[in-house]
Amino acid sequence: MKGSIGLALFLWLISAAVVLAADNRVTGTWKTADGRALIEMYYCGVKICGRVAWLREPCFPADDREGMAGTPRTDRYNPDPEKRNRRVIGLQIMEGFTRNGDNRWDHGTIYDADTGRTYRSRLTLVDPNRLELHGYIGIPLFGRSSIWTRQK
Repeated sequence: MKGSIGLALFLWLISAAVVLAADNRVTGTWKTADGRALIEMYYCGVKICGRVAWLREPCFPADDREGMAGTPRTDRYNPDPEKRNRRVIGLQIMEGFTRNGDNRWDHGTIYDADTGRTYRSRLTLVDPNRLELHGYIGIPLFGRSSIWTRQK
């Protein structure tokens, strides 16, 4: 009896390690399609999350209409006024992605600090160095995709 419990536990641990190893394919640093940001993808618990690691323009431009020229970019359009002073660099903008097959992660959300909006989203690993992000409202049919590239 003890041997079969030990064997079952051992097999469960191996299968969990295989699942986590497969998810590691999406972790790392990715450049957005427009090249304006680098996003670091990482584990938050058992799900995949992402945060802004770098911005091409880390400060508001000289012609900023809201008088913030030259200051670090903040989350100024966040619907929660208490969060509007958070810096964008380091901000977690992606969360909740769960593995669904070999190359796909579903049920996540992505936050757009430029608008203060959050979208449902999914990720598809096109190849080891290209990640398709599909953001949408409601159903995936009404959305937009972009290809991010892995940074080494």
